[in-house]
Amino acid sequence: MTQSRLLQSGLISLLFGAATLAGCNKASSEVPLVTTAAGPPGYSWQRATIANVGSYDLPSGGKWQKDGLGASNGELDVTISVQMQGGVEDSDRAVFMKGLVDANKRDAPKYEILGQQNGQVNKIAAGRVDGKFDNGTAYATRDYVLFNNHVALAMMVRGPIAKQQDVQAIADHLAVSLK
Repeated sequence: MTQSRLLQSGLISLLFGAATLAGCNKASSEVPLVTTAAGPPGYSWQRATIANVGSYDLPSGGKWQKDGLGASNGELDVTISVQMQGGVEDSDRAVFMKGLVDANKRDAPKYEILGQQNGQVNKIAAGRVDGKFDNGTAYATRDYVLFNNHVALAMMVRGPIAKQQDVQAIADHLAVSLK
């Protein structure tokens, strides 16, 4: 199992084990984290759907393979993981974002946070964390967690540090494509 897979598996456990708190949606007064995102040049996209949550774009064509709610490309060494948990409010954001960072630190060698911000994506409460880790190959990470309709939706992208701009562009496109 690749290190990026282990890291995402750890977050799955975190999301499904996180405490659920009551709250209200405050996203309308927050700064947008991303407003438009075409994704990396030359990418094609297909819609993926999560029942009762919505749909979003995943890369398609070439060596991309759908993997659960996410996708992976072994040739590019890029992995996308999408996970969700119901019964969650945007007021749970601090708990989830801290848990995300803790899971990344636990599961990835030398994980470092490069940036973290709360805000909104398409008027949905959200948090974003940029990071990196090294398991013999240096990886870039960008994770979004969107909080909408009592669901926390984590969209996580991992890829070689040399492809950091693509990793970020893919994650931005995933997040902004949620409808």
